[in-house]
Amino acid sequence: MQQEILNSAGLTTEQSKIYTTLLENGSMQARKIVLNTGIKRGLVYKALDQLIEMGLVTKHDSLGKISVFNPNHPNLILKIIEEKKKNLETIEDSVKSVVGQMTSSFNLLTGKPNVRFYEGEKGLKEVLDDSLYSKSEVLSYADLESIEKFIPEINKKHVADRKKHGVIKKAMVLDSEFNRKVIQNYDKEVTNVRFMDVSESKPFQSLMNIYDNKVSYLTLDTDRMIGVIIEDEHIAEMQRYIWEFSWKNAKD
Repeated sequence: MQQEILNSAGLTTEQSKIYTTLLENGSMQARKIVLNTGIKRGLVYKALDQLIEMGLVTKHDSLGKISVFNPNHPNLILKIIEEKKKNLETIEDSVKSVVGQMTSSFNLLTGKPNVRFYEGEKGLKEVLDDSLYSKSEVLSYADLESIEKFIPEINKKHVADRKKHGVIKKAMVLDSEFNRKVIQNYDKEVTNVRFMDVSESKPFQSLMNIYDNKVSYLTLDTDRMIGVIIEDEHIAEMQRYIWEFSWKNAKD
């Protein structure tokens, strides 16, 4: 059971078997580890070197005596897992940065627009984060009242990530007292906002982003939270044209 858990944590079969054997028996010479585990001598030495590098095993050499190996505290396994998590997050960021380009190549090859659907808060975060790797400015229509009501923390993190990635957003919002108060606290380094003067308008409980060859939508509602990303050059270009026309008529 312990060996299976260690395997799931990233240790090889040989590493987990040797480490648990040392935990059960204490200090051991390599020869005794071979006898107790049934693992071939060459593989034992290789696994011991790896365990020493991980910090799970310590080698003790005494003059004129055969080296012995001791197990270190199992808490170190949690540290190894944390390191793996950090590495995976770095890899995930790297992969996300090129997936958009790869998807564009795929769409050109097949001639089909790419449409992706997402649900719930986690899904909305994925839709927002997709624009973090945009090569162009993000053009947006936003309902700030709904954003502040339903996803304030997600939006706060997204703005911080945009700043880290250097992604600039131009957003249009309804001209209301609430929105003007919210805008006062916005980071103007990465967000440029104009107001749409639409009389008797109500919050539209959604968010739309246009970037690269993509258009994304978020629906913000108590009963349903839905995100959609449409990747198509012509759809994005049409929405960009409409947005730019509205931007010229919006108020700073």
